[in-house]
Amino acid sequence: MRTSGDRAVTTAFMSRVIAAEKPDLIVFTGDNIYGSDVKDAVKSMDAAFAPAIASKIPWVAVLGNHDQESTLTRQELMNYIVKLPNTLSQVNPPEAAHYIDGFGNYNLEIHGVAESSLQNKSLLNLYFLDSGDYSSVQSLKGYDWIKTSQQFWYDQTSKRLQREYTEEPNPQQGTAPGLAYFHIPFPEFDNFDTKSATTGVRQEGTGSATTNSGFFTTLVARGDVKSVFVGHDHVNDFCGELKGVNLCYGGGFGYHAYGKAGWERRARVVVADLNKKGTGSWGDVKSIRTWKRLDDEHLSVIDAQVLWNSSPSGSEPGHQECSYLDWRKKLTRHNTEPARKWRRLQPQRKGSKTRKPPTTVEPKHTATEKRKTWLTNSKELQLACAIIFENQKQSPSPAKKSKPTTPPPRHYHTTPPPQPKKGLASKRKAPTSEEIRRSHQNVSQTLTARTSQGLDLKDSPIERPTSQAENREITSLTTEQSPYGGISEDRLPTDKQDPTPYDAQIWLDPVRVSEISLGKPLLQANGCFPHHHSKGSDSPSSDVGADQPEEKVYREELREKARRKTPRTRKEKKGGEGEPTRPTERQRSDLLPDGIWFFGGSWEERVKRTRRSKALKRLQPNPSSSFFLGAITMADNKRTSMFDFFLLSVFLVCLCLAPVPMSAQGRKLSFGVNGQFKILQVADMHYANGATTRCQNVLSSQLAHCSDLNTTAFMSRVIAAEKPDLIVFTGDNIFGSDVKGAVKSMNAAFAPAIAAKIPWVAVLGNHDQESTLSRKELMKHIVKLPNTLSKVNPPEAAHYIDGFGNNNLQIHGAAESSLHNKSVLNLYFLDSGDYSSVHNIKGYDWIKTSQQFWFDQTSKRLQREYNKEPNPQQGAAPGLAYFHIPLREFWFFNSKNAAKGVRQEVTGSATINSGFFTTLVTRGDVKSVFVGHDHLNDFCGELKGLNLCYGGGFGYHAYGKAGWERRARVVVADLNKKGTGSWGDVKSIRTWKRLDDQHLSVIDEQVLWTRSPK
Repeated sequence: MRTSGDRAVTTAFMSRVIAAEKPDLIVFTGDNIYGSDVKDAVKSMDAAFAPAIASKIPWVAVLGNHDQESTLTRQELMNYIVKLPNTLSQVNPPEAAHYIDGFGNYNLEIHGVAESSLQNKSLLNLYFLDSGDYSSVQSLKGYDWIKTSQQFWYDQTSKRLQREYTEEPNPQQGTAPGLAYFHIPFPEFDNFDTKSATTGVRQEGTGSATTNSGFFTTLVARGDVKSVFVGHDHVNDFCGELKGVNLCYGGGFGYHAYGKAGWERRARVVVADLNKKGTGSWGDVKSIRTWKRLDDEHLSVIDAQVLWNSSPSGSEPGHQECSYLDWRKKLTRHNTEPARKWRRLQPQRKGSKTRKPPTTVEPKHTATEKRKTWLTNSKELQLACAIIFENQKQSPSPAKKSKPTTPPPRHYHTTPPPQPKKGLASKRKAPTSEEIRRSHQNVSQTLTARTSQGLDLKDSPIERPTSQAENREITSLTTEQSPYGGISEDRLPTDKQDPTPYDAQIWLDPVRVSEISLGKPLLQANGCFPHHHSKGSDSPSSDVGADQPEEKVYREELREKARRKTPRTRKEKKGGEGEPTRPTERQRSDLLPDGIWFFGGSWEERVKRTRRSKALKRLQPNPSSSFFLGAITMADNKRTSMFDFFLLSVFLVCLCLAPVPMSAQGRKLSFGVNGQFKILQVADMHYANGATTRCQNVLSSQLAHCSDLNTTAFMSRVIAAEKPDLIVFTGDNIFGSDVKGAVKSMNAAFAPAIAAKIPWVAVLGNHDQESTLSRKELMKHIVKLPNTLSKVNPPEAAHYIDGFGNNNLQIHGAAESSLHNKSVLNLYFLDSGDYSSVHNIKGYDWIKTSQQFWFDQTSKRLQREYNKEPNPQQGAAPGLAYFHIPLREFWFFNSKNAAKGVRQEVTGSATINSGFFTTLVTRGDVKSVFVGHDHLNDFCGELKGLNLCYGGGFGYHAYGKAGWERRARVVVADLNKKGTGSWGDVKSIRTWKRLDDQHLSVIDEQVLWTRSPK
């Protein structure tokens, strides 16, 4: 508002529309003043907001790209705005003020009607964000965008509000709807013109950033925001719906702003309506509507439309649906016949041996609906679907009682439980107290049964609880099961399975660390730390066997005698009145995974019994899992000598003092004395079952003798030739749908790297989890393997980060150089997921907002350390990023415009833009990204200062191209040589590829990055 005339007309329009609509809240979406024409920002702000202040209606404001072009900065403007009367604006949310970008990010909660049951719940959530002004990134010109930290704040706030919405009192389903307001539109507004928009017109281009921030994807993934409202482009006023989110312009309001003669200035009105309950009270939000008011003689109302309607009760957000994606992500981890049948019939991908499902549905259905219809036609699949989702239901509806059901055995075995026999659980509507007590024994019984039957527990996803809290979690799970916890009677241990005589048995209580018979704490084998159980605690040791009073009596008698240190009487030895009750089979054969059995009696007798029994096999603990010792209680009916206790004590001391193999997790990676650090990338091994797995897409002369072993041989050859300092596996390490045992296949796939004793790290692809283990279970196994530097997730971000396998490694300077304690090369590893779990986003997954935020914060922390004393460096150390699924920006390249390599297939990225490319370019430290996934692409291309590189297909069970050799990518970072002869910081990063031919040919050498002169 440069002149008094402009100010008067704009102010009059605002006063008229406020009087006509009587809004509950007024929102100013930026460019509130035109800073370059303003002499005093404070006075102009006061005049701009005067009608809202005079009306005494609550109001909020965000900033545009012109507000700060006067006498105040953006921070100073927001500091002033929050002091004005009736404003609800905030400079930034207190909980995020230490990390969030911009000024004016905050949210408002709109509660239910006073005196209604929802008066203390937020039924409508409003989000206000600072979209910035102009890009400060050198390679990204144009307008600014909503940054990763702001998106992360929105994501976390939305999740918190959903938790509150679904909590007592009056818990609601799903999420409360939300609206988002900011100034600069994002690129997705380009999807609409006047014809494709629901209402309104487009009369100019979209003035968005030149890069995609990924905020639209973040909004769609969360699903609570139903509409976005922006300004900036004055002669656009349309609303269009894209993937469930309405993208709406407000239309130009002010008369000092550019417009179009004869096209009236306008304001947008939004109304949320509540549901009317049968009792006459108000419920949750039913719909959201909008229209526009024109500044004409009648304040005309135009373009009224409904933006959102609440779903029917049957399809609320909390309603579980057996979708194609849920099957792919959850059913495939169970090695069941329905799962195998489903895998055989799933849609075929290039290079896969599976065939397409039958197309027996009506043509009017979409592809996704075809899959759903086909899946639910099978009774067998319907049953498995019910098993999968039954465990996700929170509570039965109060109006309709549901029969107790058996949740899937998550921790016990990988196959569905057999149907209970008639006369047992099938006839019972609810478990009795006796059955509940028995269900407490299921964990130890299952482990005992599997061990007694000779089953290999190391290949099972059974995880031993590492704390009392986890033990309690399993106990609570088993109490909800049927009396046998999903385990048939023939799986329970029997006396015939006892490998040792009773009189020599020492039984183990199924707890991680417990107490010996003397009542003193037993030292933990893998750390030698005592662990106490307090009286009256709900530890598993006090729960197990609670349903058998004779066992409790037996245990108490033994402990009481141990405390008094009184030997057994002759009467007790002869089986007199004082003899304790004989323990049950569960007590005599409780054996934890990778545990140890101890035997009483004389030394000679123990040796004989041990040789006779199968327990000798169990004296070898699994080095990749936790080592367990149970509570040791002498139950020998022969006299126990002090020498036995002495031997036991010596054994425990030796166990604690025994050298533990050094884990690679604590290893410090550094540049070599030659000033280089070399990385070998292995992409898409698709390993399956070794010699029995046939190769795909090879020459006919190779087919007869080609298997997974060719993949192993290629890896061994390239490791021997390159001698890398680090090996990186970038996903699809195994081809899950063809794998019989995920653990065995993983071990075989990584075997050459382990055998070479070279540090290695792995991320997951979209096929790894399609076997017997979930993504989390796979990463938990990987991090236990020798020489690996992988992590399940970074500890500082484990409570919020998505995916599994996110990690970073710091490569320090050369030994004895001035930078040997500084990270001069930073490596980032991220989980790009498998398949989208968002209802209206199909296709592959992407790197989520939480992962991008972790990268952003980690990169900033590493830069601070790089710039600190001693030996402070300038800027940021260069970095490299590794993950599986490529970014959308890989589409920019083909064989002609890429620096090196070829494109022979399309880019298999997510169907939406995650914004991670923008995050990487904004930080500026990562110089190259390396991915897999598309086996026939192996190019490298530079975009906005960032190299986007494929590794090329490595494995022989993966699809490929006959005659086009499998390949691996090598990356080398070189240090600067100082005048004194010592090594400095990183000078350059180079790459080439190795082919699996007779000579391991080297091709496509190129320099990815060189440090600019200072």
